Amino acid sequence: MTPEDALELFAAVPVGILSVTREGIVRGGNFAASRLLDRPLRELAGKSILDLARPEDRGNFVVLLHEERFDDRELPVSGPD
Repeated sequence: MTPEDALELFAAVPVGILSVTREGIVRGGNFAASRLLDRPLRELAGKSILDLARPEDRGNFVVLLHEERFDDRELPVSGPD
């Protein structure tokens, strides 16, 4: 698989995926994440994952950031509304 093939596959996955740094900054994502959050990917990049979390769930995000365990986790996030 070429890097281009991998990027196409990532973009086409129907599950919303965000790439997040250890500091909790969104580096990018796929189209499904953009649709779910109702925001363009360029707007998501550079934001703190905490800005996308519902207020009542921010504590869970902070714990996961400290544990560095975002693999295979489902966490509720908020759209612009």
